[in-house]
Amino acid sequence: MDKYGIIGFPVKYSFSPKIHNPAFKHLALNAEYKRYEIPPDIFTDEILKLKKANIKGLNVTVPYKQKILSFLDETDPLAAKVGAVNTIKKKGSKWIGYNTDLYGFLLPLRNYFDTIQSVLVIGAGGAANAICFALIDKLKLNILDILNRSKERAELLKEKLESHLNPEIKILSKSQNDNNLKYDLIVNTTNVGMANLKNEIPFNIQNNVHDKTIIYDLIYNPEHTLFLQAAQKLNLTTINGLDMLIGQAKKSFEIWTGQKFPDQVIDRNIFY
Repeated sequence: MDKYGIIGFPVKYSFSPKIHNPAFKHLALNAEYKRYEIPPDIFTDEILKLKKANIKGLNVTVPYKQKILSFLDETDPLAAKVGAVNTIKKKGSKWIGYNTDLYGFLLPLRNYFDTIQSVLVIGAGGAANAICFALIDKLKLNILDILNRSKERAELLKEKLESHLNPEIKILSKSQNDNNLKYDLIVNTTNVGMANLKNEIPFNIQNNVHDKTIIYDLIYNPEHTLFLQAAQKLNLTTINGLDMLIGQAKKSFEIWTGQKFPDQVIDRNIFY
């Protein structure tokens, strides 16, 4: 049996097995997909074990989309440009890294491309890297601001983006309360709002939205984070991370198997 899975911490809330296992079954592939939860303190040891194991492909989620890079033998040009990997394919004894987050992230925004000119991205990790590059590639931005707990990490992302982006990029700190810019899109790329952080909110949006602002949370479990609930109280358009999850999963599946993902196996009722 071919083995696939997802690595991260935490991953016990991941919906990915509900996407991939029905697809394997539908196509009569002798394969299974499971969760591999790896605490940060044993990350290196566990990754080296997985690399030696008979696993044909992996998804990578928070907080390891950048940390995994040093364990790869090859990196797809797009993933190398982004500086983050969410998909690994094993070819022989080698691990090859890809990024399918860009594709998945843009799917639910397709009808809004022409209306988004100013964006606030919360976070500066692997997901934020992919999201910023996706936004640069598809949208005509005037403003891209990054809000992150670690200013140093945000500055690294800014430096990476500056060679690709015309709009002004600003780094904001959590204590910066004098920013009253009304954004067209605000995206949470952090894990604040899920698991043991489910009762927290990454950013108070009230002073930074207009009536057409889109609030996008990459978290999909819970379905409505406190961040999204705050936006819904203001009657704003909200998007959670489920469409992104499904979109990136389809691309990962095709990279691993060489077969088109069977869309008919997706039943949204099984997620919530």
